[in-house]
Amino acid sequence: MHKIASAHEADFAKNSLFSSLASHPGLIDALRAQAGKLLATAEAHPRAASIMATHQRYLMAHLALSMYVKSGRTGIHVAAFLDAVEHYGIVSRNTADAFLKEMEHYRIIERKVSPTDKRLKPVVVTQETLDLACHWHAVHLETLDALDGGERAARFRADPRLFDEVQPLVCETLMKSISISQSAPTFSLFVWIDDGSVILDRIFSEIVAPDASDPRWRTRGGHSIAGLAKLAGLSVTHLSRKFAQAMRMDSIGWTGRPGRSPLWISQNFFDEYLTYQVAKLMMLEAALNRSIHSAGILHPLK
Repeated sequence: MHKIASAHEADFAKNSLFSSLASHPGLIDALRAQAGKLLATAEAHPRAASIMATHQRYLMAHLALSMYVKSGRTGIHVAAFLDAVEHYGIVSRNTADAFLKEMEHYRIIERKVSPTDKRLKPVVVTQETLDLACHWHAVHLETLDALDGGERAARFRADPRLFDEVQPLVCETLMKSISISQSAPTFSLFVWIDDGSVILDRIFSEIVAPDASDPRWRTRGGHSIAGLAKLAGLSVTHLSRKFAQAMRMDSIGWTGRPGRSPLWISQNFFDEYLTYQVAKLMMLEAALNRSIHSAGILHPLK
């Protein structure tokens, strides 16, 4: 079993599902495939996928989706959303308001005139955004299926009711565990910057386990900061600073010539990533299992 990344995250080790997932011999391959799927989604739908690519936006997106489906898909009142963001300490009200305006500008959400009060214009989530959110959930369920031959993703996609049951439960858990990503020093260094998760997906979609030829985790191919910055839409200067910080922490570096050779990843950095991903899979598994009864699906999940 891989080492737990922090004392806070060590609480997960008490859960038998965490131990089962973290020690599964197929986990690394499954997470590599998951990262590749998320990266492909970001490349195919860069604007919409960007709402999940920065951790603050990821949290706000889940919160907005939860409020939307709980409203019966009638809409979110902006003031209520800003209150909720402030309550959970995700970002400031001004940042949250700017997030909504950006999402509206790119038609990820839309304004809708209230049928009961023409002065109110609640926010509704577009169908394309809902489809991508459903895909995000299904990708993670496919990871679980890859470990035990289950059919979670197929059942989730087959029953439209499940998204509205599962997503609020996922959001509820996320709001209670915001500190998890903050407690992982190198992981949080990347995941809290703009489109930082895209960089992590690129790195971990190519991760190679330590072996006799090299005792370090490393990528298959070479990577330059300029290439990764272009992928994430970041300035080379900004990403260079983040890499410099990570390198001072002995968390990442190049196996040979910088910018031309594969990257190496420290065991601590890898464990932070793995712990976060396993916690996320646990969250999806628990939410789906709680939801199948509410949605009226009687056959058990594997």
